[in-house]
Amino acid sequence: KYYSGTVGNDAVQQAFSGIAYYKLDKAVVITNSDFSSGARKLAEEADVLLWDHVEPIEEDNRYTLYQAMAILFFGWSIIQLYQIFYSAEPTKDYQFISYSLLFIASFLQAIPHHARIATGIAVILSSIHAYMYSIQKVFSIFTLDYYQLALFFFIIVTFIRFVYYIKKYSIRRQANKRNQLRQDIQETRYTIAQNMAVFLANEFNCNVKVIDMKVEDNDLIITLQTNRTQTSQLASIQTKLNQNQEQIQYELRATALHMIELTIRASH
Repeated sequence: KYYSGTVGNDAVQQAFSGIAYYKLDKAVVITNSDFSSGARKLAEEADVLLWDHVEPIEEDNRYTLYQAMAILFFGWSIIQLYQIFYSAEPTKDYQFISYSLLFIASFLQAIPHHARIATGIAVILSSIHAYMYSIQKVFSIFTLDYYQLALFFFIIVTFIRFVYYIKKYSIRRQANKRNQLRQDIQETRYTIAQNMAVFLANEFNCNVKVIDMKVEDNDLIITLQTNRTQTSQLASIQTKLNQNQEQIQYELRATALHMIELTIRASH
């Protein structure tokens, strides 16, 4: 992501979140200025790349060209609808329906968006219009006019964009599920840590506070702080925790003054 000006922690946090959200291997934050010291420190921890003093990046103009084509088809459909409205031809109604479909399809692609549903509708409507247009003449690959070629190209590109948006939506949906699962796991760990703090507070008859949580080799390690030393009770409380436990083992140990480390591991 490109920024203009000095970049802080928020940009690095967004980039880190984007790695999981978009299923990326690496995220890069780019600015034409510099990064704060906090942003650089956070980037090292989050494994996010920082590129400073980079000139503005030129935008890809492929979508702009496609949008210009959609605008041209939109304008052409309006002209045709206007002429058909005042026409007395026998196929007036047929042509009106045909170009109305093109009008809707081109309008959906002329406006900037990244919606798979609107793009899918545009593919269907423009394809029907192409069929209705070609059925009025004897179809042959050698008698295709420039309008049909342009319309065919428009339909192909729109279909490619439709497939791209479907895949993008699928990736986002999977990423959201993974993020939700991570969040649920983190909330469960937090709940376990708080419940253990309450349990130990009752056993020690003192205040116990959760300081930190981490996972090592699938073991949940909780660092707790008490307001007085209770090392003499650790062995008995550990035995109490492990009573009637077949799937989980608890280990309690003092790491520093008023600091206790509780390890919860699954039995193998």
